[in-house]
Amino acid sequence: HYDYRPQDLAFAADAPLLMTEKDAVKCVGFAPANAWFVPVSARVAPAIDDELLTWIRQRRPAGTAVSPRRGKKSG
Repeated sequence: HYDYRPQDLAFAADAPLLMTEKDAVKCVGFAPANAWFVPVSARVAPAIDDELLTWIRQRRPAGTAVSPRRGKKSG
């Protein structure tokens, strides 16, 4: 959630500057020519995912629903 400023990106001009896509969006307009963004994604192990859903379901307010996970095959 950092608010980048041009001086935050003042590194050696001959070296590539890598940043996440999320940070690159914040730097549009002042990112140097040597700036590149890389995609980042997170994956949660199925066992942790199931454990987290169980934890949420046990604590949700009565009458609310937890949607199925995206990408999970039913049946």
